[in-house]
Amino acid sequence: MRTADFAYIFSLRRKDGGKLDSEDKRFIKANAPDSNRYVTLDEDKTVVAGSNFPVSPEKLKLLAERFDFKDYSENPMPLANSNANSNLNANVKKVTQ
Repeated sequence: MRTADFAYIFSLRRKDGGKLDSEDKRFIKANAPDSNRYVTLDEDKTVVAGSNFPVSPEKLKLLAERFDFKDYSENPMPLANSNANSNLNANVKKVTQ
């Protein structure tokens, strides 16, 4: 995946180390990026996704909650913080003169 020049590379494994079943694969496809390539490894125990499309932090959080999730992207994407304000300007202090 690294030599394919993808912007984002994710690895997903079941937390129990078992094989990924059809429901796991449906969940990954529903919540992973519009990937350019999916590869299953380790006798269906790992899915590696390569993509040039970003994934929302909320979807990354869902994937990380369900799977052993690793982000091998050159610039990893942040996971959603449920306690953080998603408004980027919310924490900007206004300066008055």
